[in-house]
Amino acid sequence: MRRSALPLALAAVLLAPSSASAYNFIRTCGGVPSHWTPGNPETVWQLSTSYPSADLSRSQVVTAFTNAFDAWSGPGCSAFNAQQGPDIAADPAGTSSQDIVGFYESSWPSSLGGSSTLAVTLTSTYSDCSVADADMVVNGVDFRWIVGTPTNWNQADLQSVITHEAGHWVGLDHSTHAGSSLNASYSGGVDERTLTCDDSEAVCISHPSGSSSCRNDDDCACGVGCNSGTCAGATTGTGTGAAVCSGSPLYGAEAEPNDWVGDGDLNWFDPTTGGDLAIDGTITCGNDGTNYTGDVDWFLLDFPCASDARFHLDWTRSADLDFYVWNTSASDPYVVASNTSNSGPEWSNAPAGDRVYVMIACFSGQSTDYTFTVDWAPFSTSTTGDPGTDPGTATDPATDPATDPATDPATEPGTDTTPEPEATGCGCSTGAAPGGSLLGLAALALLALRRRRRA
Repeated sequence: MRRSALPLALAAVLLAPSSASAYNFIRTCGGVPSHWTPGNPETVWQLSTSYPSADLSRSQVVTAFTNAFDAWSGPGCSAFNAQQGPDIAADPAGTSSQDIVGFYESSWPSSLGGSSTLAVTLTSTYSDCSVADADMVVNGVDFRWIVGTPTNWNQADLQSVITHEAGHWVGLDHSTHAGSSLNASYSGGVDERTLTCDDSEAVCISHPSGSSSCRNDDDCACGVGCNSGTCAGATTGTGTGAAVCSGSPLYGAEAEPNDWVGDGDLNWFDPTTGGDLAIDGTITCGNDGTNYTGDVDWFLLDFPCASDARFHLDWTRSADLDFYVWNTSASDPYVVASNTSNSGPEWSNAPAGDRVYVMIACFSGQSTDYTFTVDWAPFSTSTTGDPGTDPGTATDPATDPATDPATDPATEPGTDTTPEPEATGCGCSTGAAPGGSLLGLAALALLALRRRRRA
């Protein structure tokens, strides 16, 4: 059997629009994707009584797992069906082949991806790509499990993470589709609870029901709309993947502390309208002259859309402020946009969307009020000069996490290819948590704070 562990990092963000179909299967055999043998149900999962959660009650755990598996059987075109079986006293990462789920609370082995791993699914498949069995183990050592939106860096919403893991249980690998439950990084919120059109398309290919019924566009293949309860025709604008960057502007105000010292001091703005966003804040300057000192502000921004954006920073007093916008994708981490020019206003244009992390810092000058704007194309923010030639849009290698191993999220262990039958697996690992200090971004923060002004 072949077994592998594919960590899912916290703080997933895809900033460039992805292709219409970005899903992947754990294996394909002569064009046949990995799948469970048709049945009713296809799989029965068993909760381990000897490896319970230390954070949540049994009923909370069962609800999270049930809802997560149900998400993959929700689209009308999906025949996948998972049911809960009787509890069992067994190791979820053992060799019993009994489709067990459970929590490790005393120690987390490095063989499962290290301390950055949220959970791991081990799925065994035969040579025809049919699934033999699956097991899932959740990291209760390094993370605190909750129901809902996390507020601290080491928290995670169980249903969101298990929805991702259930996708691997189904037979799917990571997806690069924006907002997919199978993105290689956990977003740090509850978005992964809901499938996108890409997720639905994948499970309907591997477990087809023959039905075209739907509730919204996300139940259909990408690019196909849910019209009168049937997947047919143009998209209707319903579902998480249907949003566009338009609508009324959203205005927000910074709330202190916002300095990365505490666990719950990261502001979260969620412009559900998809329109422009403006945040008013205040920053102090330490006037070190060579490094960012004084106040450093951080923002977590969520958008229900992806398009070209202009990030714009302006301030009221004599000061030298800089900004950085990061994605934290485990597979492709990089600085999306930045501007470190010596005077304001500053701006940078870049494809953006879904989730971004923003750092605003003072290099020198007077403490000042500022406004940070995300302006979707067509741009309306007033600027001077040509943003296309603004030197601040260039990425500084010293602050680019893609070129700094210290900020590289945990990489995925390789796939072990042993004789047939084969087994594969997948897990979640961490880089960030919403509403609080983020492991991956904390590394970026330290790197940025060490940064010296380039000439």
